[in-house]
Amino acid sequence: MKVDAKTLDNEDIQFDLIVCYPFSASNSLFGRCTRGYAAYHIQEERLVFLKDCWRVDDKITLSEIDIYRILFVQKGTHLNLPDIIAMGDVIVDDKVQTTVTQELTRLVHMRIVEELAIPLDSALNSREAVEAIHDSAVCILDVYELHVFHRDISVRNIMIRDKTNPAYLRYNHARSTGILNDWDHAIKFDLCPITHEYRTGTWAFMSIKHLRYPESSHEVHDDLESILWVLAFIALHRFKQNGPAYFNLGFFSELRYQIISDRRSLPIGGSMKVGVLLEGSLDRIDFTSRPVIMLLEKPRR
Repeated sequence: MKVDAKTLDNEDIQFDLIVCYPFSASNSLFGRCTRGYAAYHIQEERLVFLKDCWRVDDKITLSEIDIYRILFVQKGTHLNLPDIIAMGDVIVDDKVQTTVTQELTRLVHMRIVEELAIPLDSALNSREAVEAIHDSAVCILDVYELHVFHRDISVRNIMIRDKTNPAYLRYNHARSTGILNDWDHAIKFDLCPITHEYRTGTWAFMSIKHLRYPESSHEVHDDLESILWVLAFIALHRFKQNGPAYFNLGFFSELRYQIISDRRSLPIGGSMKVGVLLEGSLDRIDFTSRPVIMLLEKPRR
């Protein structure tokens, strides 16, 4: 496929990709219909990642493209973000491609081409995984200085840089191990006040506050708490332990419905996560890595 888009510096760029079958796609009839592809960049002779989705078109919500441009203009490549090759709305017959059936919420077709990174659950060892999670936490604090919230921290959105990538080698290895990806739910809260009446994020990794109070506003500590639940998830699923361990993973999926003030029934959770922290349940898991044990103990101190 031929890509005709913009760079981060807003310059025109054209190149060709050989695109495979999507390795991630949405099965929903509603929403952004996000699809992810591994693609071969013919001109640069390397693999890249192609994100294809439909963004909301309104005057309040900044697109993922807008967020990336704001962050890179302010901080350049110093943030732990993916290297963006090109991005832009899809143009068909000299017009931006939009939905024509939705009268209330119009969607715009957009694409982003960026470095191909490695999923967090494919980390070589606990050290690499923890480094990637740490780098994402640093990124959360860095973008907070620019008045930006990510609002969807999850295992899928924390990635590991491919150290064989030419872009990585170009910086003489002076790059972060981890990157924080997928900024389509991000907001710049000084420009776009939080007007959403409902929380945003991936259920398993939401903060206790958002799970218990679905209409609460988003704060930086919600993103940071999500980092803790990502670490717990990866540790329990991927890190080695001394001997068998029995642990109830239900706190990741706990859900029940509750009537709130305007008599709407909304899903809530978080009680089991509170129990995990108060009872020190994670402390009882004897991981082979002492640093991992210390990290999981810190939230209780």
